[in-house]
Amino acid sequence: MQAGQVALIFAFKRVEWHVEIQRLNTSYLDARERRGKLMQVVQSSQPALNTQSGDVATPKAAADEARHWDEFAKHAREIISERQDSSLRFYKWRNRFFVLGFFLLVTSRVLAAYEY
Repeated sequence: MQAGQVALIFAFKRVEWHVEIQRLNTSYLDARERRGKLMQVVQSSQPALNTQSGDVATPKAAADEARHWDEFAKHAREIISERQDSSLRFYKWRNRFFVLGFFLLVTSRVLAAYEY
């Protein structure tokens, strides 16, 4: 396998991780928004209508659900950080293999000119 092919594999893995990061970030932002809406119900101390499900949310139920979404958001944030670190590693390895492939190509062209 040539260095360029290995670099391409790392590039595709990086894109794959980046797509996963975007999906997780969407889930994270959704969880934060849901938590924010539920906290408004908790602070108002009045039952409110959940526009997404149509259920009536009491302040106690809203507080429980807000805790759930808060935990989910924290977990999602941790996974996003891990994926970002992995994506950065793939990016660095991809660049290293591109440079290695370039130097090997130049070396092979220079050595080929000096063969008899």
